[in-house]
Amino acid sequence: MSHVVARRADKPLLDVTREEHRQTWTRFHHVHLPKLADAGLIRRSDGRVSAASSPVLDRPEFDALVRRDDGETDDESDDRDAILSAQQTVGVGRCCRSCGRPDGSNSPRSRAGSRRGRTTRPAARPTSESSRFWPDSATLTPRNWPRPG
Repeated sequence: MSHVVARRADKPLLDVTREEHRQTWTRFHHVHLPKLADAGLIRRSDGRVSAASSPVLDRPEFDALVRRDDGETDDESDDRDAILSAQQTVGVGRCCRSCGRPDGSNSPRSRAGSRRGRTTRPAARPTSESSRFWPDSATLTPRNWPRPG
């Protein structure tokens, strides 16, 4: 999603904020996926999305959709069949707490004490010079949370 945000906002990928990423993911989940499913371009089942084979993809109008504004096609969109079949099934995570779909960040498998529904919070992030040894938040999972002592 960060690549989508960066391209739409015409800014470097590293400048995309978590909030922009979250908003785009939410919009994707609640607006774009349902429209793609209604058009018959994807299939949704049990929190998974897969590309559907559809005669719509062979129409010239679809080619117009994947063309850039300057009339040229992106390298990635030149071979749309390869794009659509490269990843037959992709997981779709939770975009927000209200939609009720499972995802990696709030699924029972990712929570500490998942069998009983307990959650455990990590220790407070250090603020001293030892903070340089603190794992990056993107790699911090319940399995590698710092243990006291």
